[in-house]
Amino acid sequence: MTPALRYTNTCACGPLNVRVRSDDAMLVDRSVAMLSLFDARWRAPMRSVRIDIRRTAAAPRAATGAFLAAGRMRVDARAEQVSASTTGGLCARGFAQRGRDVWHLGVPDGTLATAQAIDFEHLIELALTTGWRRSGWLAVHAGALERNGRCVILCARSNGGKSTLCAALVRDGWRTLGDDKVLLRVRDGRPELAALAHTFNLDPTSKRWLRGLDDIEQRSPYSAGTTKRRVPVSALGGAGVARARPTHVLQLALTGTPGTLRATALEPGEATALLLRQIVIPNDRDAAQTILRTAARAGARLRALRVEIGLNSGGSPTWSAQLERALR
Repeated sequence: MTPALRYTNTCACGPLNVRVRSDDAMLVDRSVAMLSLFDARWRAPMRSVRIDIRRTAAAPRAATGAFLAAGRMRVDARAEQVSASTTGGLCARGFAQRGRDVWHLGVPDGTLATAQAIDFEHLIELALTTGWRRSGWLAVHAGALERNGRCVILCARSNGGKSTLCAALVRDGWRTLGDDKVLLRVRDGRPELAALAHTFNLDPTSKRWLRGLDDIEQRSPYSAGTTKRRVPVSALGGAGVARARPTHVLQLALTGTPGTLRATALEPGEATALLLRQIVIPNDRDAAQTILRTAARAGARLRALRVEIGLNSGGSPTWSAQLERALR
């Protein structure tokens, strides 16, 4: 008989209500630490997701990666079933059942190495991403800000300045939908963004450009294997917003000239290309076509700009004004 899962906790993650169960309290705590990042509040109804986590001594059956191959994780999908495995010996199986998702995660016995802890987070994120997609949303690895009827999507490579620029603009009166991940859909022919997190993930070096972060090293880590820390928007004196209609997509680049912000218009088709670079696209043709279609419909309604910023001590009080002029 399978032992009962004694430990449980529930978190809201955007349009999902996620219940985690395990026979290991540490694994529930680790799950909640990640799920609590998605602290933007949504109204009901919400899709139910249950994640059961068990320790296992047996090696998992390796997935082929036919649906998705990303880093240490391989994912297969068939109909409403998803299976995944990692090179660290973790595995997951997910099923859609009567409008809800049920996932079973297997974790090796013993203390997780750093790489395995990252694998664990990726499997939890797979469950979330699948639930968001089934709720009609695409996860976009980008920042987003809104002010005076304009809403910008900030696109950049990892450590490309998204969070720093978001934090600086929030302090100047912009409202944020997140600095690293937002949800996107097209409804009635118009793109719509929704917030997942109103907590930024800032590198401790950000205190060189943003005042008031002297205690950043004492804040909770953003995730396993990173030096970034969680900083609530409220700690920056700013505010979040739940939904917004995007008007622009920005390709962010860092420059060596401190305090500057320079914007250059891009060709119309670049908006779609920028969005697609921030979305994980699976190998599966049908799933990929859905993503491409959504990104194309959204990109057709957005203006694309390349924005170069120069970081300097204390930030730049003119960034916001320079950006608003570029958006006219």
